Amino acid sequence: MSYESEPTLAPDDTSLLEYLVAGGVVLFFGLLYWLLNHNPSLASNAAQAPQPQSIAASAEPPQALKLSQATSSQAYWPQPEPVKVPPSLQEKVSAQEKVEQEAETPASATQTESTTPEIPSEQLQALREEMAQQQAAELDKLRAEWSEQQQIALDRLRTAMAAKQQARLDALRQSLSEETPQNVATASPTTATESSVETPQKQLALPDGEQIEVDTSEFERTLRRYLAENISDEPLIFDKVEFESGAAQLNAQSQAQIKVVAALLNRYPDAKVLIRGHTDNVGDIQNNSLLSLNRSNSMKTALTDLGIRPERIRIEGVGPLYPIAPNDTPEGREQNRRIELMLIAPSAQ
Repeated sequence: MSYESEPTLAPDDTSLLEYLVAGGVVLFFGLLYWLLNHNPSLASNAAQAPQPQSIAASAEPPQALKLSQATSSQAYWPQPEPVKVPPSLQEKVSAQEKVEQEAETPASATQTESTTPEIPSEQLQALREEMAQQQAAELDKLRAEWSEQQQIALDRLRTAMAAKQQARLDALRQSLSEETPQNVATASPTTATESSVETPQKQLALPDGEQIEVDTSEFERTLRRYLAENISDEPLIFDKVEFESGAAQLNAQSQAQIKVVAALLNRYPDAKVLIRGHTDNVGDIQNNSLLSLNRSNSMKTALTDLGIRPERIRIEGVGPLYPIAPNDTPEGREQNRRIELMLIAPSAQ
């Protein structure tokens, strides 16, 4: 039985291996030294690195391990730079925070600051009395001005009526002075016949053919003469036309005189008339003016119902502006409450 001897290293081979190991160690430490000199953070981490130990022997809880690992990882990675907020954005944020703080303040404090002092009741009462006195003074002033204007209008109307009457009287006197008894005696039979034809008729026909009896009162005789002689702009007051108190409705007694006016207008188909309503000065002027206009319109409606064409009739309501008597007495106020009829001149139509 032969035994083979194990190979043994020669002394030269052992020395070579030791040289290689020693060179590797030197190279490793040289490289480590170079890394530590060129990366200080690595050196600090290496110095702070905990010694390896078993988890079982460690007394720290698992959360402490996570914190230590997070700390070590932050050391290896660079920390991010803080975000720079623009100044305009900072002002907006500050303003928003100020608004929120003001909104959170108690409502009672705000109300206390904004509450104005109340006016004492004595001063308020005095102010009201002063305003009432001022209004009363202004009202008295307006009434005085209105009365003065009414008086001026009345004087002008009286003067105009007196001038017209005087002119007509002078013309009548002149015509009578020029007429001689000889002219009257030598009047031709033809003239006498024509004058007899113009004798007022006692019966007249309405537009529908109905015959009515014409009264010989002053109103009918004057209206007949105005129509025959074409006398315009002379007011003629209805003396038998009445209305309900404070209303524009005609009563039953007024229909007779209205039919006479319709019959006379039917006889003179080219004549046009103006119906004007008047009131006294009792009450509001606007209400009186409206009432006078409504009464004039009621007269027009009554005439058109009898067959007179509406375009031949004009209406006006002047209220208390043109009185013919003072309003200080009941009689004067009664005279001022009237309805007038006036022929319209052809030039004014």
